[in-house]
Amino acid sequence: MSRVKIRIADAVTGLLLALITFPVFAAVDRLRLATQEWAPYQYSTADGGIHGLATDRVRCALGKMQQPYQIAFMEWSKAQLEVRQGAFDGFFVASRNDTRDKYATLSDTVAQQQWVLYSFQDVDNNQFATMDYKEGISVAATFGSAKWFWLKKNGYRVDKYPKDTRRLVDLLLERKVGAILETREVMEQEMQRRGLKLDSFNQLELYSNELGVYFSNEFLGRNPGFLQRFNQALKSCPLPATGVNP
Repeated sequence: MSRVKIRIADAVTGLLLALITFPVFAAVDRLRLATQEWAPYQYSTADGGIHGLATDRVRCALGKMQQPYQIAFMEWSKAQLEVRQGAFDGFFVASRNDTRDKYATLSDTVAQQQWVLYSFQDVDNNQFATMDYKEGISVAATFGSAKWFWLKKNGYRVDKYPKDTRRLVDLLLERKVGAILETREVMEQEMQRRGLKLDSFNQLELYSNELGVYFSNEFLGRNPGFLQRFNQALKSCPLPATGVNP
């Protein structure tokens, strides 16, 4: 009872919680998934709806499994912490990194993303890799994202901790950082929301990688075969037709 009250209180203070239930098929109780507002991959609407390129595929797979589930929106770093601490069973969508692999296992591909460096100065791949750039230019990414960890791991000057894309873009527009690293599809959506043109920035394409659902190893240990069933169900759900490279 107290657990339900906690969730309702969170929803009132900004944690949007959506519950969608299907007939029980597997032995798993309601699956608890954490995510972030990250259009066009996953986002919520004022009427309580949940949408997005990744969300639609995840819901499609769970529907085919007849798996009850709940989806909660929160800050990205919190979503991962909640899974790590056992409050949630998984988070999405995410790319693979060593930190996440220590406590969770990534599903098959739900969508793909293209990492792009955005700045007001002309930068090429060779310059971006130099020590002068790494030490002299402040570069930001959403705190807790794979991009943020990648910048830290590769020696870039990371001294800002934006909690979402809106605050990340604010840092660049206000010239508080020299560049930001974000997914192209997400940046396009944010620029459209602001009424700005993406070609206002210099753009350096870096990497393309796959995104999936990270399920906690503790959850998978309690539910053997779940990940295999989820991956199999994904095959019956079409990849996003727009916004993501197939």
